Amino acid sequence: MELFESARVAKLVRHEEKLENLERFIGCYLDRLSVIAAPAPADRMVTLLARSPNSPAAQALIGLSSELRSLDVTLGVIFTKLEPAEPLSSWIDLAQPQTHRRAIVCLRWARNPSLLDAHEQMVLGPLMSWSGDCMRRIPESRDAYELYDTCHEQSARRAALSFKAMWEACEGLPFSRPLAMPAGLASPGEPGIGAFTGELPQSVTVSTRH
Repeated sequence: MELFESARVAKLVRHEEKLENLERFIGCYLDRLSVIAAPAPADRMVTLLARSPNSPAAQALIGLSSELRSLDVTLGVIFTKLEPAEPLSSWIDLAQPQTHRRAIVCLRWARNPSLLDAHEQMVLGPLMSWSGDCMRRIPESRDAYELYDTCHEQSARRAALSFKAMWEACEGLPFSRPLAMPAGLASPGEPGIGAFTGELPQSVTVSTRH
């Protein structure tokens, strides 16, 4: 865990190491969450802004989806590219509320090409955040400087506010399948608008506009 012992670590990460590092980082978050006696909704909220479902950050989260579900974590996720189809399908499955379980993820699409100038980012609860490379670059095939904050409330809050602004500039996936909407991520006119808590209200149907 040496990489994450400091509160803030900026590191040049080889593209071959990205997935492993991110899995360890998310593991730190899960370990912390598991020992909180009564987690608040904000403790159980994770957001991700990623280039595509193939980005290492997206792969790391989907690979730990069972652990996230077991701790009642909600994910808000934005992709700028809705491909490849197979990893995207796994995310859509997690966004489907079913009779025996609730959805743990809400998805949106950053369709506007200008949004590619943003950096990939992930926020895990109120204290942990990660920032990657510009989304115009392919993270799974490039080295990049990445910033890991393991215990920095201000950085996590800034990143969360940035994500919320991006969320409001994005749109629903172009499919007519019902997806759940976390309260703190809903846009005006959608159910569940309120504090950035990650609570799940009634399901809504994603936009079919192109």
